[in-house]
Amino acid sequence: MNRFILLVLLLGFIVLGGCREDGAVSSTASAIEKEYFEDYEVPEHKWGFINEAGQVVIKPVYDDVKDVWDNRVAANYEGKWGYLDDRGQQVVDFKYKQAQNFSSQRTFVQDFDNNWLLIDEMGSIVDTMQYETYGEYLGDYVVVGEGNLKGIVNKKAVLVIPLEYSSIKLLDNNTFIGVQASSYGITDITTKEVLLPYNYDRVYSPSNNILKVKQNGQYTYLNATNLKPLNKAYFYKASDFHYDRTIVHDGNSYVLIDEELRSEKVLPYTKVDYVGNKTWKYKEGSKWGLLDKNGNTLTQAKYNLLNRFSSNRLAFQVNEFWGFLDDKGKEVIKPRFVLTWDFHDDRARVIDQRGVGFINLQGEMIVKDMFLEVRDFRNGIARFQTF
Repeated sequence: MNRFILLVLLLGFIVLGGCREDGAVSSTASAIEKEYFEDYEVPEHKWGFINEAGQVVIKPVYDDVKDVWDNRVAANYEGKWGYLDDRGQQVVDFKYKQAQNFSSQRTFVQDFDNNWLLIDEMGSIVDTMQYETYGEYLGDYVVVGEGNLKGIVNKKAVLVIPLEYSSIKLLDNNTFIGVQASSYGITDITTKEVLLPYNYDRVYSPSNNILKVKQNGQYTYLNATNLKPLNKAYFYKASDFHYDRTIVHDGNSYVLIDEELRSEKVLPYTKVDYVGNKTWKYKEGSKWGLLDKNGNTLTQAKYNLLNRFSSNRLAFQVNEFWGFLDDKGKEVIKPRFVLTWDFHDDRARVIDQRGVGFINLQGEMIVKDMFLEVRDFRNGIARFQTF
């Protein structure tokens, strides 16, 4: 049996390992809570946290956990959600049906009467919320929804943008990309001024101070500061600017263009995608290779799959196994892993012989492959699931 099949079996344990049991239901529980626990499945394999040395710092006693945000961890104990601090001490009681990640010292929770509450980092209720869906705070604002409509609430739970949009994406500078009547535009949250008229097929988040937009089925670019067109050129397909070049498709072939939207180089490939580090991956036949920032070949097209650069490493697959390239396209970690994830903080998760662990930039195992499941580190700890 090869290691790919072992991987499938390993991941299957995660899905099939749970068994249905009743959670912690009190005699005074509401009908909603009783119905919830009738269908609640208690996982056989519990969740906890390890530190960067692989030592357990929060014992695996939780049905589920999320990553650390604002020094708070959303954790599910016996079917109910509450919050821990990053040392594993309980700071908000386990009593909620749903719990979201903290952001800007605020988060949303749902109780067992299906009420949504805005709480602070100690669990005090800031306000009771009447909406159906909630995003996460970006700065002072969060997107909320009712039915098919979206609006924006501030940190004081005041609705500052009415529920008049079918979609809203918050931007970093107190503006948002909205959708009204299937058309995209940009509005200032504070002044309510429409900065970009709602007559676009699509508006994307700015990248490198350049805004990609789609209008009448074609793509072009605007200056993200003044929202003026960079040029009158339109394209069949378009990528974001990540440096002073990007790649578009003119209907015939992929083309490397500059910030004035002028053609620099025609690329004779079936597909080209950005992978970070001013580098592109290209597809030739069924294989992938790498191009540098000027569209020149870094590696031949010989890889089954290529991910994205992180920590100057890019995961690749040859046959059934994964390894890593450096930013010059050199194979610095040979393909020997059943599965890998991208590097974060100079560590990457891998599946090896015995389970999931972490390697360093040289491919050395620094946290043993001993976990059924483990996620990336955040604030110095990583959530894990035991066998």
